[in-house]
Amino acid sequence: MIKILISGEIGWDVMPFMIREQLDTAKGGDIEVYLSSPGGSVFEGIEIFNMFREYKRENPDAQMILNIKSEAASMGSYIAANESFDLVTVEDNATHMRHNPIMGVYGDYQEMKKGADFLERLAIMMAPVYANRSGQTMEDARSDMDSETWLFGKEIVDAGFADELIKTKSTKNKASSIASAELKLKNVMTKVRETEIKKDDFDKAYAMMKEIEIPEPAKIEPAKQPAISGKNNQEEKSIMNIDELKKEHPEIHAEAMLAGVDQEKERVNSLLEMKSKKDFEGIPEISDRIEEGIKNGETINAVEIGVMAILKTPGKMASVESPGDIDTGEDLSISGEIQTDDVKSKIKKNSTF
Repeated sequence: MIKILISGEIGWDVMPFMIREQLDTAKGGDIEVYLSSPGGSVFEGIEIFNMFREYKRENPDAQMILNIKSEAASMGSYIAANESFDLVTVEDNATHMRHNPIMGVYGDYQEMKKGADFLERLAIMMAPVYANRSGQTMEDARSDMDSETWLFGKEIVDAGFADELIKTKSTKNKASSIASAELKLKNVMTKVRETEIKKDDFDKAYAMMKEIEIPEPAKIEPAKQPAISGKNNQEEKSIMNIDELKKEHPEIHAEAMLAGVDQEKERVNSLLEMKSKKDFEGIPEISDRIEEGIKNGETINAVEIGVMAILKTPGKMASVESPGDIDTGEDLSISGEIQTDDVKSKIKKNSTF
């Protein structure tokens, strides 16, 4: 089993080419990722995220394990939520944080509006990854990102972001661990805000997502109280399953089935339209990524984030004149070993982190 390290700030200490080299060394075999990161660049982070997903797709029998060491914050927690990992473990003194993506924007009010719109659309594309890993609803995932949510130790397992808790001899408590992690995050955010994003690169990335629909906040109507016309006169209604619906209300069942078919046709047609764009000619990785999305039933947003990462790969963005209006730290000290059997880990540890 090849061990892969993601230690430090993504985009500074950790670059995609480093992960690619380690994955190439694995040659399709089992991998074990040791992650300790306060976050960093969303673009490099997405590229790394997709490398792990591609590795699993190309090597479906490979056992993929991720261990959260001291922290998984911001883009670090996004990578840790990758559905490709068969098992995620976390140390009992580790921190975990989710929030909305952040970047520095410079310019007049038009540029600032464009930057805010870009970040909101990016958050919409990232939220499903957190929801899928934890089992949350999309609304709860978005709410946690809006609130900048911190978890510690066992809370990470309880929230569904890790499968197993690793006991350590650490005496760190939640308050001190989060305070330390917040300092690292602050340093990363300062770098992110001060890093100049080339206008051409930003405009191209924004063009890829400008057609993503931002849903309006749901309007909750006040609950209607049933009229009381005598004791125990209320009729209790149960939720029907699909078979009961078909039997008792065949016309509603038929309508629902047709609506589902229409939605699936719309999804596939939209992805095929994206695949046929002349802007992507000569980039087979994009065609393969879209085909994967069609086959696996992925949403358009999920495919778009994969396409964005491919275009961000050195040499890819330069070959695209205009994407068009598509819908789119610290050192790790490894001690201890995890052996797996049907994704069950037996952990030998002698680590102070």
